[in-house]
Amino acid sequence: MKYHRRLPYIFILPAFICMICIHLIPMSLGVLSSFFKLNIMTINNWIEAPFVGLKNYFSVFSPGFGFLENFVSSFSYTIVFVVLAQISCYVLGMGAAIVLNASTFRGKNLVRGLLLFPFILPGVVSITNWRYMFSYDTGMINAFLIKTNLIENLPVWLVGDNAFWAILTTFIWIAWPFWFIVLLASLQTISHEYFEAASIDGATLMQKFRHIIIPLTAPVTRMVILLTFMWYFREFKVPFVMMGLSPSPEANLLALHIYTESFRLWNFSQGAVMAVTLSMVLMLFLALRMYVTKKERSL
Repeated sequence: MKYHRRLPYIFILPAFICMICIHLIPMSLGVLSSFFKLNIMTINNWIEAPFVGLKNYFSVFSPGFGFLENFVSSFSYTIVFVVLAQISCYVLGMGAAIVLNASTFRGKNLVRGLLLFPFILPGVVSITNWRYMFSYDTGMINAFLIKTNLIENLPVWLVGDNAFWAILTTFIWIAWPFWFIVLLASLQTISHEYFEAASIDGATLMQKFRHIIIPLTAPVTRMVILLTFMWYFREFKVPFVMMGLSPSPEANLLALHIYTESFRLWNFSQGAVMAVTLSMVLMLFLALRMYVTKKERSL
């Protein structure tokens, strides 16, 4: 009898050990390293580096040290990036899901597979292709603008303000199929009787969307918003592949900024502080979302 009680714990023990080794220990060491003075001279044996307590946090979050301004700028652009990416992916994903869910043509499954193509492709391949497309001299986008005479002066997409829109466009192209496939699965669980009853009552397409689709897909949408907020907020791959280690301030998302500060400028202590701050923001958002969800269920 005792063996059967212990059996579930024995099964989850390997996963628990892996979680400790892969997640808990590195996170704990990252937090611990933020309290030491780490630079290129002390990083090899950082346990014996000078302990400075909260001085690293004061240097990052106090004006005059040069870290706060860059951190706030990167944080602000990351927030805007996440919000615009989520809104765009929802609109594209929901629109495609509604159209495909209502369609009955042959080859529907093939179209669904093709729409998932950007999400299935290796990320670096997709981002590199978009980088060439945004190239000033030989890029497909500027070539199209020249042939159509849409603008007089060709934009430089990977420098300045345009860099933000370049990485946002690339990221949306990669990320929106995830929203599409999840929302499509959610739409397929809605009974057609709701739409038939709404049609009999004379409801318009917008009224069906507002009063049937949005409420019935809301639980899935909330979960996707929670997951993608955490994924998008720590996005590193798109700005790194497109911009390298010297991005414009507009394209210097927080994860790339932390990497650059730590491994290009050798400010390991400040990079650790920023990484801890990023983790705290994500955990705070997760806790807030769980609290709101719990309140909604209790109503």
